Formats: sequence, structure tokens, C-alpha cells
Amino acid sequence: LIMKKFIYIFALLELFFYNINAQSVIDIDGNSYDTIHIGTQIWLNKDLKVTHFNNGSLIPNITNNTQWSTFTSSARCYYNNDSVNNASTYGVLYNGYTIINNNICPIGWHVPSEEEWNTLCDYLGCSIAGGKLKELGTTHWQSPNTGATNENGFTALPGGSRHYHSDFQSVDSIGSWWTSSILNPQGTTVIFSREMRYNSIVITGYLSDLKFGYHIRCLQNNSTLLNSIDYQNEINLYPNPTKDFIYISNKENKIEKLQVFNLTGECLLSNIASKEIDISLLSKGIYFIKIFGSDWTITRKIIKL
Repeated sequence: LIMKKFIYIFALLELFFYNINAQSVIDIDGNSYDTIHIGTQIWLNKDLKVTHFNNGSLIPNITNNTQWSTFTSSARCYYNNDSVNNASTYGVLYNGYTIINNNICPIGWHVPSEEEWNTLCDYLGCSIAGGKLKELGTTHWQSPNTGATNENGFTALPGGSRHYHSDFQSVDSIGSWWTSSILNPQGTTVIFSREMRYNSIVITGYLSDLKFGYHIRCLQNNSTLLNSIDYQNEINLYPNPTKDFIYISNKENKIEKLQVFNLTGECLLSNIASKEIDISLLSKGIYFIKIFGSDWTITRKIIKL
């Protein structure tokens, strides 16, 4: 009897603290989301479902394949153009133009940047972060859904995507999400995106054309981005462009790791614990350096001559 009372009291306390930490967020269309705390960040627990920006403007639903592949402004769609079966589970697929002004999330929330996704990844452990975020089991994920634990309630789902040539692909095997980090290498605008797969425990990063259709997971406005901006103002890369070495200067020794990526998101150099990077063996072109601190990450563009 004493044990039963103890279990009952413990369950009530657990529910009490859950209700204190969790909150419901309502988007402009009336869809409800719960919040989850992961490290220093607060995320929505589902992918976005809105059909309007938070100022009330409608986001066009583009079903025609040709129109989707040639559209150069904000657009949305549902996987296989089937809102009845896919909207409630997977939410909405948005093209990259939709996030440029970053006013699609509920007020007080935003599309997370590449740096903020990196903060999430670093907190969970980048080599296993995808597994920790994926929904358990194979109700939605294709077997084997490698390493899925969903230990923080993020419940990442394999909602697939829409290719810029307009075809839908990879529902039940891949989930893809936009970041708000926009780049313009060689005059072509691309956006960082994140991907999780049914047979992997990592979160993969890509640079994607704005005409792809991906999901959006919103992050609460907080100090994480401000901290990144503060550190970014302290860090300089020189010379840039360069043929061989590039040097990093910052006011304090806060850099823990560096990585160098090409335009397709492939990591070419990693785990560099130095302020001097030899890129002489890389081909001519544009690359990106990710600079990691203890609780922040920023990305800088470099040019190899």
C-alpha cells in the first residue's frame, strides 16, 4: 500500500512538472503544438502546418507539377497533393522562398538557422543526434529506423519532400527540414537544410535549391542566436580569398573545433583544433568553414584561389 501511494505521488509530481515546463502554442490557422526543451533551446514538437504567414497573408498551395518547378515565390503543398491523409501527420511542405522573410512561424518563434540546428546537434552528440530525435518504431519510419529513441519528444517523422522538378519522394524513409541560413554562392541562392534517414542516426546537412519542398520545425526566440552573433562579431578569417592557408583571429580563445564543407554539404576537413587551416589541396572554388565553440556554432564562406 505504501509503495502504491509512493508511485501515485511520484506520477502526480511528474505530471505537475511536465505541465509547468510544457506549453501549448497556437499558430495563425489555429493549429496547436506542444513545446519541448532540449538543452538551452525550446522547440515545437511537430512540423509546421500553417497555410498563412503570421501576418495573415496566404501561402499558395501549388499542386501543378510544372507550376511548382517554375514558381519563384512562396508556395506550399502536401505530399502527393493529399492533404486528407498527409497534412495531420506530416504537416506542410514549403518551398525555400517561403522562409526568406522568416515570418511563417507563430509570433515569438522562427525558422532555426544552421547554427541553431548545430547547437541542437552538438547538445545531443552529432554522431547520434538523428537517432535521438526520430520517432520510435516503424509506424511511420521504414524498418529498421536505426537508433531511434525520441528521448526528448522531438518526434521527427519521415514526411518526404518535393523535388524541384516537382516529383514527391521518400515518405517513410527521409525527413527534410529547412533552416533559415541563406547563401548566395556564385550568384545562385541556396539554403542550408537538414535531413534524417530511416537507416541512420546522424543529421545530415545540405545546400538546397529554393524550389525544393521541405518541412519546417520552429524554434522559440531566445538568446542562442544572439550569442552566435556576438561571437561572430569577434571572429575574423584572413586572407580570404586565399591559395593555401587561412587564419582565424578572435578576441578570446573560445574555438573548440573547425570543419570545412564544400557546396554540396560534404565535410572535407574536420576536427581541426588550430587557428591555421591548410586548404592548399582543395580545388578552386567556394567552401564553408563551421567554427564551433562550447555552446555556439557559426558558418563563414571562404574562397580558394
